[in-house]
Amino acid sequence: MSQTFNNVTFSGPSATAGVNTLGLFTGTNLFNTLGITGVVVNGTIDVPGGSAPTVTWQLANGTAALASNATYLGYSINNADPTNPTYYFSANLAGISTPITFAVTFSPSGTGFLSIAQPINTSATSAPPSTSTTPVCFGSGTKIRTTRGDIAVEDLKVGDIAITSSGRERPIVWIGKRTVTRTHTSNFDESRPVRVMAGALGENLPTEDLVLSPGHSLCLSVLDELFVPVRFLANGSTIAYIDVDEVTYWHVELDEHDVLIANGVYSESYKDCGNRGWFMGHGGNADPDVVNAALAEYARPFVINGPVIDALRSRIAVRARELGWTITNDMDVHLVVDGQRVDGDIENGQARFLFPATAKEVQLISKTFTPAEFGLGDDPRKLGVCVSGLHVTDGLSFSKEIALDDAELSKGFYGLEPQNNHRWTNGNLSIPSTFWSGCKSHVFLRLSFRTDAGFSWVEPASQAADEKVLTLRAA
Repeated sequence: MSQTFNNVTFSGPSATAGVNTLGLFTGTNLFNTLGITGVVVNGTIDVPGGSAPTVTWQLANGTAALASNATYLGYSINNADPTNPTYYFSANLAGISTPITFAVTFSPSGTGFLSIAQPINTSATSAPPSTSTTPVCFGSGTKIRTTRGDIAVEDLKVGDIAITSSGRERPIVWIGKRTVTRTHTSNFDESRPVRVMAGALGENLPTEDLVLSPGHSLCLSVLDELFVPVRFLANGSTIAYIDVDEVTYWHVELDEHDVLIANGVYSESYKDCGNRGWFMGHGGNADPDVVNAALAEYARPFVINGPVIDALRSRIAVRARELGWTITNDMDVHLVVDGQRVDGDIENGQARFLFPATAKEVQLISKTFTPAEFGLGDDPRKLGVCVSGLHVTDGLSFSKEIALDDAELSKGFYGLEPQNNHRWTNGNLSIPSTFWSGCKSHVFLRLSFRTDAGFSWVEPASQAADEKVLTLRAA
């Protein structure tokens, strides 16, 4: 994941300067001392040190200082408002000899800013998006329990009576709608829907596939009922992001925040945190007073990490296996050479591919997985093959060992991890033809990779098809 700032202004409790000592941040009143009333951030942040958004300082006299680039340092999770991380930056301000370290959050309370030694997560993981900047809503077709039956969200009307998880009847007072497209949304991948497959949470839970925005919360029971944004439950199989270019989102507001029944599972109703205009297509920022009230008025507490999430993810993984899903290390590693699939000889972490030396476009293709979805830390990257070596030869006079940090290896490759001397692909690595320009008629490409590092789910239908093929071959 990543976080995009579209000229977002942070001021008051949502921004502060401070002291960063060995990765520990303590908020101060330095902004007030320097006469700074706020900061405008524009750009997308991903991994620490690799993102340089633009910042513009707002001064007390009403003017704006010259814009400068900031270095993204990392993030922390605020326990009091876990859906809104705090993001840390270092930037220069004219007249100040040393860079200013500052922090911003979409949480209006600025929780964590003034705590002593707030730890900054500076690991090479993408910045987690704030729920305040991603939609929280249902996909079209979601059936909401009402007194007139389970009704598709797009067919609901203001005045309909919803039946909540407690059995209480509440009137629908507002319905929001917005269509999001890849071509018109800068952070579309953060807004892509998540599909919860029928039965993913238990027998008939949900009763049919449930499509939600990543930030939309399910109400799940772990000793007590809690709201959990569905993106923190994604496992790449029974709960997974959907690859689409357009999605229409809906939300339903009751007379009080409560728990709706959507496709048979408990899910949050709409709570106005200042983003109502998003559904009307007007965008807009949250009103701080509205958000402050909302945090105390949600029907259930939120949780996004820790033992509770681990327990839920374990439960969902067990259920996936009950439904016939299995995990494999076979990442279907192959090449696509000038548009044609080329399979190689693969054995013990070595793969050898043969293709014509006249080839212009070669991609190393594989399945992908997200470590966080397999409980392997909080790494949200989409990973393919863990490459430890590349070599090309024509079997005659030309032979070349390709350095993993070669500048030409950029498209489809994450950064080199020196401690392990390997690089991960994103599932589609472009290999420039300049590497085999000295080859004769054919090229042998040898790939060294870790066969135990990648994981992918095999769905039951695929297993059945494979078993059928094996049976036919045996016959």
